[in-house]
Amino acid sequence: MAFSVLVGQVFYFEGEELYRSPSVAENWQRLCRLVGCQPPSYQSAHELSVSHADLTRQADSSYVFSAAITNHAAFPQAETVLRLTLLGFNGQAIAERVFSLPQLAGVAVLQPDQTLPIRLHIAAPAAQVGGYVFQLS
Repeated sequence: MAFSVLVGQVFYFEGEELYRSPSVAENWQRLCRLVGCQPPSYQSAHELSVSHADLTRQADSSYVFSAAITNHAAFPQAETVLRLTLLGFNGQAIAERVFSLPQLAGVAVLQPDQTLPIRLHIAAPAAQVGGYVFQLS
């Protein structure tokens, strides 16, 4: 009984972090198929990559950010977000926006080994853009 309580506490407090481990996620999904439960969505930003990233200024002073996001995980990933920060020439952030996966690509789940091209139109910021930083989470 005490062991069951201990295991329950570990999954209650550390379940999300444990689920990011591919071996735990795989076993959790097998268990849920057997008992009919819904496992939490798998999310591991370390198994996502962005390639061909480019920020292009348009004639109307707006910008277009284009890239390709690839899921290298063995599981579908939902709730993926991209944080795009525009920087001034001094390196300071002048604008920041967070985009969800449906906003980025029109889909809610990124399948294993799937690559999605994205194209984001960004209104012209007040200051000149000197660079950008993006993060996936």
